[in-house]
Parts: sequence; C-alpha cells; structure tokens
Amino acid sequence: MDRRDFIKICCCAGIAGIAGFTFFSKRASINDIEPVPKLKGHDDILSYLEVSVVDFCNLNCRYCSHFSSIADKISYDVALFEQNLDHLSKSGLKNIDTIKLVGGEPLLHPQINDFVVISRKYFPKSKIFIITNAVLVNSMDEKFWKTLADNNIYLQFSIYDIKIQWHEILSKIKKYKIQSNISDKIVKNIDEYILRYFCNFNLDLTGSQEDFKRCEHCITNCTILQDGKIYKCPLISNVKYFNKKFKQNIEVSQNDYREVSKIKNPKEFLNWLNQPPAFCKYCGEPYWVKWETSNKHLISEWASCKSDKT
Repeated sequence: MDRRDFIKICCCAGIAGIAGFTFFSKRASINDIEPVPKLKGHDDILSYLEVSVVDFCNLNCRYCSHFSSIADKISYDVALFEQNLDHLSKSGLKNIDTIKLVGGEPLLHPQINDFVVISRKYFPKSKIFIITNAVLVNSMDEKFWKTLADNNIYLQFSIYDIKIQWHEILSKIKKYKIQSNISDKIVKNIDEYILRYFCNFNLDLTGSQEDFKRCEHCITNCTILQDGKIYKCPLISNVKYFNKKFKQNIEVSQNDYREVSKIKNPKEFLNWLNQPPAFCKYCGEPYWVKWETSNKHLISEWASCKSDKT
C-alpha cells in the first residue's frame, strides 16, 4: 500500500463528513481524494453504513466532525442495534457493501465484540471495519482479537501525533492475522503517515446556504446508524451536542433521517439517501486546520469564522 492509497483509506474512514475528506496528512491535498460513486443500478444494496457505537471519545480533538469532543457519554444499546440490523436485513435490503463501526472511539464500548458479531451475523458479505485512534488497542484482551479474526474484520487506524506502541500493535495484528492499514513499512516510517489536518466544516448558523454541491459525491457515503435512526451525515446526527454546548438551535428535520423500524422499502430508502438533506442549508465552505487536542472548545471550531489554517 503506498501513501496515496493510505491517505484515501484514512480520509474515507468512518468520519466522512460533508465532503468525504476529514483527515489529511502533511503532504495530502484535496486532489488525493476521489469522489465516491453513487448507487447505480442497485435498489436493494446499501453501499456504506457507519455505526456510531459510542458518541464520545478518549481524545479531545478540536474540530471533530462527530462533535465527539463535546458529546455526552452515550453508548449504542446492543439489543437495539441487533433489532435494527435484523429489521434492515428483513426489509429487503440484500446487503451493505461496507459497515464501519465508529465513534467517538468505538473501543470504549464494553460490548464492542457483540457489535462485530451482530454485524457479521446479519450481513455476512459486508466488508466490516473498526475505526480506532489506537489508544486502547494494546489493552484489548485475547477475546477481542479472536473476534476480529473469526469475523474477518478490518482494523483501521487514524494515526494522530500521539504516543502509541505501534510495534506492539503490529505484532498482535500479525499474530491474529488481522487485516489492517498498518504494516511494517508504515510503522517504520510512522511520522510520514500522521494525519496532521482536520477540516473545519464551518457551519452557517443562519441556515442560509443554497449550494448543495459539497454533498453531491458523499451523501450515500456518510450514512450513519445511531440509536435506532439512520442519518445522511454524522454532522446531522451529532449536532445536538453542538446545540447543547453553545446554546444554538440548528434544526434537524424529519427529512434528515429515517427511523430504522419504519424502513419498509429498500428502493424508496436508497432513493431518499441520494437526495441532499435539508440540513445542507447549514453547511458553509469548509477549510483546513492543523490537528490538535484541546480541553477548551470554542464555537469557532465548528461554526462560521475566519480561517485559521496554517
């Protein structure tokens, strides 16, 4: 895997965001990312689904597109998750091409193994990923690693500029024969693969945006399942935390999500996904900012403000 492919994988990880490129390394550019094709000729297959296993995280990243740094400690109920996947599989949806278990940080969920097993049970043909910041990986027990191996799970890392014992992680990946975006070459040259930029999605608090083009190549690839609902974008599903912290009232309309229990016709559901969400009126022009952590989060990390890209 060369750096170009690596960047594409990381940028299209669970945090797809408005334009599908949340993270960049120091040498990446927008041109490194190719638009994800929309569904064509398939009315019973969903191309992509993120699952928000937990809303919160163990890093305090500024500009997080899931608002995880200011989120409440909310976890997806395992029983509800199984009900949701059972309903989707029985609704006529034949497959989900790619399922990504994300957060926040998904390894914070004490039942992460159950999410893996349930995902594979209901969608045996799917490519299933866990997206992690790696902080907890070396503390995971043998059952976790065997669960990944038994269910053919791809362990995908977002590589931040934090201290991680990558050699120890790589040793476990090799021992249990886990698919991953980490290799000997990458660990040896880890500084070259650090994700150094986040995107400030620059929310327009007035809701006056009319240009939906930023969503044209990602709305079917930002789809996220969270607490029994499927949203078109993780910004939509988590903006409640932004509203709560900064006393705002960004609206989430009924057009922006579907309750899983009410999905009856996969063709109608997929057609709905291919339409720009009403929430787009809040999406300003995004810009790049250096990745960093902070315990003091400001409204400017997500809402309209002067660019501070360096």
